[in-house]
Amino acid sequence: MPIPICRFARARRLRICKHSLDTAPDYGFCAAQNSHYFGYKLHGVCSLDGIFTDLDLSKASIHDIPREDDYGYTCESYGEAWPSWSPDGNKIVFESYRDSPFEANGTTIANANLYIVNSDGTGGDIRITNNLYYEGMPSWSPNGDKIAFIHTVDPVNNYTEGYHLYIMDINGSNWERITTSGYTMLYLKYSPDGTKIVYSDESIITIYNVNNQSNTSLEISGDYPSWSPDGTMIVYTSNDEIYVVDINGDLIKKINLTIGAR
Repeated sequence: MPIPICRFARARRLRICKHSLDTAPDYGFCAAQNSHYFGYKLHGVCSLDGIFTDLDLSKASIHDIPREDDYGYTCESYGEAWPSWSPDGNKIVFESYRDSPFEANGTTIANANLYIVNSDGTGGDIRITNNLYYEGMPSWSPNGDKIAFIHTVDPVNNYTEGYHLYIMDINGSNWERITTSGYTMLYLKYSPDGTKIVYSDESIITIYNVNNQSNTSLEISGDYPSWSPDGTMIVYTSNDEIYVVDINGDLIKKINLTIGAR
């Protein structure tokens, strides 16, 4: 169960609970909500009758704790998330914690890597990144030859470098870091023509231009940005509401939601 303690935009400035690296809050992923958060994670163990027998509190980055219960069963999951189709529809790239136990890098921080699988499920999956720390939120380029993704640069030092955007070849080679400042870059999406990438920079909607390698802030507070099919508009969420802007950040409309709509 996720226990967020603040929004991403405040995580870097937060001072509480950071006296020790082993117990400090950090970034984690909630598969049920398909979202990342900053804080802690509550792990529950229950019997076959549905009665909780134990609870554990950990850093948010600690993946589900494998443990053997009174019946001899070992329970664990691997956190597959953020799937993205290849343009031809034949493959899917996704993040997973399956081969990256947190003990592997000598820290208490879990590791996600990126994998590619055939969209029909045949042939098994291929691991395309093999680094000590988080790679996730992949987005396949429209021409099919690149994958944009998020990489955690330095989680050992309380994420002082944060999350940053990278582009690589689909086999996992030729990494190119495309953000050098800031702290928390998340929720990236390629534009339909592949010339831009929209993302959230500490909850500020930002556009990266692939051709001239520049980042432009739209100076709009929001998360989960996504492109319109023609690439002329961006939709995003802010304060639990949905907005649509043009690529210059000018408001086009706020989506009015109806309570109880069918």
